[in-house]
Amino acid sequence: KINESSLSFPRNLKLADPNYHIPGNIDLLLGASVFWELLGSKQIRSSRKAPIVQETSLGWIISGNVHQSGTHQQQHKAYCGISTNAEIQRQLEKFWHMEEIKQPKHYSQEEIQEHFLATHSRNAEGRFRLKALERKLEKQPALKQQYHEFMHEYLELNHMSEVPVDKIDDKPVYYIPHHAVLKEDGITTKLRVVFDASCKTTSGQSLNDFLQTGPNLQDDLSDIIIRLRQHEYALAADIKMYRQVEVADEHPEYGYYYNTVTYGMTNSSFEAIRSMQETAHQAKKHYPRACEVIIKDFYVDDLLTGANSIEELKKLKHDIVNVLSSAKFELSKWKSNTAKISESDNNEVAVRIGETTKILGLWWNTNTDTFHYRVKGGNDKERITKRNILSRIAAIYDLLGWMGLLVVRAKIILQLLWQMNKDWDENITGETCAIEANKWHTFVANRVAEINRITNGAPWYHVKSKDNPADPLSRGVSAEKMESMKLWWEGPDFLHHNSPLYAFKPTNTISDMPEAR
Repeated sequence: KINESSLSFPRNLKLADPNYHIPGNIDLLLGASVFWELLGSKQIRSSRKAPIVQETSLGWIISGNVHQSGTHQQQHKAYCGISTNAEIQRQLEKFWHMEEIKQPKHYSQEEIQEHFLATHSRNAEGRFRLKALERKLEKQPALKQQYHEFMHEYLELNHMSEVPVDKIDDKPVYYIPHHAVLKEDGITTKLRVVFDASCKTTSGQSLNDFLQTGPNLQDDLSDIIIRLRQHEYALAADIKMYRQVEVADEHPEYGYYYNTVTYGMTNSSFEAIRSMQETAHQAKKHYPRACEVIIKDFYVDDLLTGANSIEELKKLKHDIVNVLSSAKFELSKWKSNTAKISESDNNEVAVRIGETTKILGLWWNTNTDTFHYRVKGGNDKERITKRNILSRIAAIYDLLGWMGLLVVRAKIILQLLWQMNKDWDENITGETCAIEANKWHTFVANRVAEINRITNGAPWYHVKSKDNPADPLSRGVSAEKMESMKLWWEGPDFLHHNSPLYAFKPTNTISDMPEAR
């Protein structure tokens, strides 16, 4: 509140706001054009430090600095970082809902495949030709040096061409922003330059808006990992794939005048993977097994495969190298669970005895041939909140759901907090997290009609809860119990019989199933 007695101005004036000295809410915002029409020609000011009294069509208004005795002027600064809870809510919708059938895309997978076959070619070297941050670096000299070395490698390998200045404006161009990504646990390169072709220009559109993503050409991660465990001897490798696929001469602008497929572009993954698979298709007659592995056991640029004998594994590795090297796809960072694979082989396979290496997001100990989880532990000083619980759940990468029995307990706690309308940063006590099993009811999603349509009247069998591994998954168990839970790791006993369904009587109507009642 302003001490109006300290202000010097004629008291007989009709003020537009008689209560100007009392703080209040804003009733109306006026545009600039209206504001100037309201101003009159008269203005009163008793001294240079006094406020200005201005005539307007609505009455006199008072503005300017107010210097009151006994008060101290302070400068306040606030720095805010905003992360809306609404966005987190939307991201969690997938957790609370069942998966639905995907909508068909504008272009069919067959159409995109046909376009690739009709528009690719192969040059004499075997490569595929497809038709279709200064301030930060100045502050970090070491990063700048790595950045320059990475880009200079592009030039030396002819993966990038310099554009003459007089040709830059010959046609519309798109400048792709790029930045550095550091990988601390990498075996070789610690820095990679990543391109952002999704960055929109002043037109409101980006390069990726005009490119087709293409169909998914590779199997799911879970399928590849499961197949890997079927072999006694495992083999993993990495391939520099994107930069081995060239861009057609008549379309250099789609690669920012890069001569190869570029990271960060919507179509890059499809073009690189499809080129590698086309290499396998063309060599399938001479290397059937190796070509099948190239098509089935790659996930982007990571190879995970294996064999049941050392001789078979050596031959498989040799043939894969021959096929891919014909198109300049060079494999590196070899890993295996056996040192014998590197005997009499120029391409030595790295076997990290007693250490773990990362494959497809999983930690793999090549010495014990086991997968490991690395979970960040909490500390006593950290507050337990709904936000922190969600963060811990999201940080656990569990590709095949092996840790599901443990993770589901945290998810149940999160769901309880949701039902209790707990705020994101409200302290959660131990009493709140104590969940009794009898307070929970089994959730059964009603998808009977859709399942019946897909199976088209196939016979149904019912598995009792005591034989169903998904039953404990809906409740969760402790780590001690999970370790010795045979049902979880091996499945029900009837799976070990020659005829697993011998003990069940089939039913032709889903309505007879207990869950349908």
